[in-house]
This record gives sequence, C-alpha cells and structure tokens, in this order.
Amino acid sequence: MFFVGLPVLYLYDFAPGFWKVAPLLFFFAYCLVILTRANEFTWGDWNLKWIEWRTWVRLLLFPMTLYVILFFVFPGNLFADFDDKKVVMAIIAYPLFSSLPQEIIYRKFFYYRYHGLISQRLLMWLVNAALFAFAHIYFGNYVALIMTFFGGLFFSWTYISTRSLLFVSIEHSIYGLALLCSVMNQYFYKAF
Repeated sequence: MFFVGLPVLYLYDFAPGFWKVAPLLFFFAYCLVILTRANEFTWGDWNLKWIEWRTWVRLLLFPMTLYVILFFVFPGNLFADFDDKKVVMAIIAYPLFSSLPQEIIYRKFFYYRYHGLISQRLLMWLVNAALFAFAHIYFGNYVALIMTFFGGLFFSWTYISTRSLLFVSIEHSIYGLALLCSVMNQYFYKAF
C-alpha cells in the first residue's frame, strides 16, 4: 500500500498544499515505530568507522563524474538557478528531510520487514531499487525514474555492504545535492 499506493497518489496530485506531505510523514513515522519497537536501531546504524576507502572514493567520484558529463551535455548551463529561493530551500532541507527519511524507509525498514519474504539477495536488491525509483514517479519524467533506479541500486549496495544508515544517508545526500545543484534539477525538483 505504501510503497506503490502512496507514489500513485502523489502522481495524481490527490491533495492540495501541506496535506500532500501528511501521508509521507505518516509512513515515515510508522517505519520509525516498527523499527524502534523491534530494537532495530543500533550503534552500527550510525557508525562510519569500518567503511572501506573504496566506498568513500565512489562517494566522491559520482559528483565529479556527473559534472564532467553535464559539462559536455549542457555546455554553458551546468548549474541550477540559485535565484529561485525554493530551490535553495530544497537544497538546504534535502539531507535531513529527504535523504535520511528515505533511507530509513527504503533501506532500514524495507530490509528489516521483507528479508524473510524475498530470500534471494539479487531479487531483494532489484525490488528495492525498483520501489525506490517508483517513489519518484511524482516527478513525472523518465529521467528521474531511471536515475533513481540506479541510485537505489547504489544505495542498497552501500547499505547491504556497510549496514551503516548514516553512511548511506550521506551518500544519498551527496548524490541528491549534486543533482539538485546542477541543471539536472529540472528533472528532480517539484515543490509540494
């Protein structure tokens, strides 16, 4: 219901103004309650100590690679329009109010709740990435869906290999901010 129904409701613009955020906040709160009651939050969720250096390198390579590609695809028009105050506010709020909640929902909660239902690791990884991409159907374009599918693959891989909710949230924030600060924000920015 939440992983498919909620994105469809957002796609069809079911409610005006602030009330659009209410079901998403409810789903986030539901995930927090379930995970907390199951004692699923541990120190390891917030630990960066054992993250391999290759993972940190990948984290830094994505923004650099993105901007090199965009330099050739959109010459002379590389960055977002920072005169738009809503874009600036979205960039400021993104790590705490988008990346972290999405990682709690799509990585921590999803892998906790469905690891017994989907026993094959590859299938679990693909389903997670597909549902994560589907959550972005709200943006109404294929670029967002394709990029968030691949983002979902990266984030799932990171979460599975590190088990660090903090690190995957940092990764999600850096990738998302790289997109929001670039000309690509036209595919990823849509204010509620």
